[in-house]
Amino acid sequence: MPTATPTRKKKAPVRAKQTPVRAKQTPVRAKQTPVRPAAPWDSPRRSGREPSFIEEARRKQILDVSLRLIAQRGYDSTSLADIAEVVGVSKGVISYHFDGKSDLGKQVLRHWMRQYNRYVTERLNRHASYRAKLLELPSAAIDFAAERHAEALIYLDTVGCCGTTEERHQFHAWGEAGMRDYILDVIRKARAAGEIGEVDEGPLADLIQAMADGVTGLWGMDPKAVDLDGCKKLIRQMLLSVIGGRR
Repeated sequence: MPTATPTRKKKAPVRAKQTPVRAKQTPVRAKQTPVRPAAPWDSPRRSGREPSFIEEARRKQILDVSLRLIAQRGYDSTSLADIAEVVGVSKGVISYHFDGKSDLGKQVLRHWMRQYNRYVTERLNRHASYRAKLLELPSAAIDFAAERHAEALIYLDTVGCCGTTEERHQFHAWGEAGMRDYILDVIRKARAAGEIGEVDEGPLADLIQAMADGVTGLWGMDPKAVDLDGCKKLIRQMLLSVIGGRR
C-alpha cells in the first residue's frame, strides 16, 4: 500500500511589524516683521528708559522752538541760552533732554524729517486709490519744502555742522532709505490692486524721489528760477505715461 504523506499545516507568512509613519511637523514660527535700524543720531539722553508724557511734551516744545530759531538765525548763531529763553526754562532743562548743542541739532533734523513724513502721509491719505497716492507724492514733497522754505534751508545748514563726515553720510542714507521704502510700498500696493501696470518698482521709486528732491533743491537755492507748478504738472504727466492703469 502506498505510504500516506503527512499533511503539513500551511504556515501563515510572518509580517514585519509596521510602525506607523507620522508626518514630520515643521514648527510654525510667528511671522516676524523686519525692524528698521535705529537712526544713526539717536539721542543718548533717550537711551535706556521711556520718557514720561510731561518729558516728551517738553522735549517736543524745545525741538519746535529750536527749529524755528535756527530757521531764523542759522545753526551757528543760535545758542542753547537763546532756545532756553524762548522756551522759558533754564539751560539745565535743555541739557536734561539733549547732550549739548550738537545733539540738539541732530534731533532738530530728525524732528523736521518726522514733520515732513507726516505732511506727505496726510496729503496722500486724502486719496482713496494707491494710484492717486502715487501721483500725489511728488507734489506733496515739493509743496512741503515750498511752504516751509526757511526750514528746508536749515536742513542743509544744520546737517553740515553735526557729527563726522561718515555720520552725516549715514544720516542722509537713513533718511533717503526711509522715503524710498515708503514710495516702494505705495507702488506695490497700487500694482497689487491692479491700479497701475507692471513696472520696475525700484527704478520708479528712485525716479520719483530724485525728481522731488531735485526740484526742491533747485527751488531752495533760487526760488525765482524754478516754476514749481510747471514742474509738478510735468512730473505728473511723466508718471502717467509710465505707470499706465486706469485713468
